Amino acid sequence: MNVLNFVELIKEDKYQKQLTTMKRSELNKTKLKKFVHETLMAVTESLNSGYMAQHQLHLEGRRPLTVGVETGIVNLPYENIDKVTKIMTEEDNREVAVYLTASSDFLNKSGFRIDQLATADDVISDEQSFESQMISWVEEKMQLVKDYQVEEPKKSESKKETKKKTEKSTKKTTKKAKK
Repeated sequence: MNVLNFVELIKEDKYQKQLTTMKRSELNKTKLKKFVHETLMAVTESLNSGYMAQHQLHLEGRRPLTVGVETGIVNLPYENIDKVTKIMTEEDNREVAVYLTASSDFLNKSGFRIDQLATADDVISDEQSFESQMISWVEEKMQLVKDYQVEEPKKSESKKETKKKTEKSTKKTTKKAKK
């Protein structure tokens, strides 16, 4: 796909998108498998129809997490589409790939992770073979969010008190003698 065409499609919102929201406590293995299966089928349909796609699952709770799939030509989320032309020339043609995305304040320092699942052609030829890979990836990100330790702001090290050495100095003044 041409870089400029890709950027224009995303900027103009000309891609298929879906957002599913549920409470994290309601997500079980069956629901996760269903989401992954339906997502990969929908992404395959989008790609076969010539569309880019973004499908996300937002898990609400104390530690919210959004996971999903994006199709694209570079491992940058659609939110950063303006950066694509800074790292690629507009005339370049790139292979479309399927990326897994995760975002949460409790994921890592950046709050975001993106990994390539496969090329679009590979997913189109057999999306079912990638389901278990995606399920494992999502479960791993859920565990990372659950285990994430919020870093306490670093306290400045207590300064060692050092006694200031002062030397007593006396200033001698001389008086002018009177004549």
